[in-house]
Amino acid sequence: MSSSDEEKKPIENKFIETIEKVFEEDRWDDIKTLLNKVREKRGKAEDGCGKYGDDSTTIELMLYIRKLMREEKLISSVPLENYIQSQPLTIENLKKFVVLDGKTRSWLTARYKKEYPISYDSEPESHSWDYFDDGWDYSKYLEENSLDADTEWFFEFKDRFGHKVRLSHIYYNELDHYLTYLVYAIRTNKTCDRSKKGVNIKKDLKNK
Repeated sequence: MSSSDEEKKPIENKFIETIEKVFEEDRWDDIKTLLNKVREKRGKAEDGCGKYGDDSTTIELMLYIRKLMREEKLISSVPLENYIQSQPLTIENLKKFVVLDGKTRSWLTARYKKEYPISYDSEPESHSWDYFDDGWDYSKYLEENSLDADTEWFFEFKDRFGHKVRLSHIYYNELDHYLTYLVYAIRTNKTCDRSKKGVNIKKDLKNK
């Protein structure tokens, strides 16, 4: 299939195909149940949907997917603070860490390296420039649900006056980014995958 044909494939089909390549069959039903909740709100921006498709249904779906990724050792279970050690947890220090740790890629797992070698080898450049956080706001969801914010890699973004703007998620890896994009596209009623990001993980998925 040509790249143009791949782009024209319905976005929901792309998401389901990706899930079926990443997880074993016994994991699919729960994901598809949560996907149905997203479908019910598809295209309804008035139902509390953020700019990048974040609402209770998309957040719940992606948190569950990340939980499975954690169980499958595809993402880290280590809090962000542990990576940058004694330095304050800021975006600047996180980006410095990613660049300085680029050779060892310690935030990526051995399983991720084995399953997605092209994406793995694209670090740290792809993490520094192509993607970083999802732009979603988990504040309300976190108020209503018990979550380990450190393990989930939540980060509080503030304006120049120090006021909280949003509580977003720092991507674990390119697969996390790509799946989040697909969920956003489904929620906001996009028809095809026009994303220019995630080029490396798409190559890995194509090889599966």
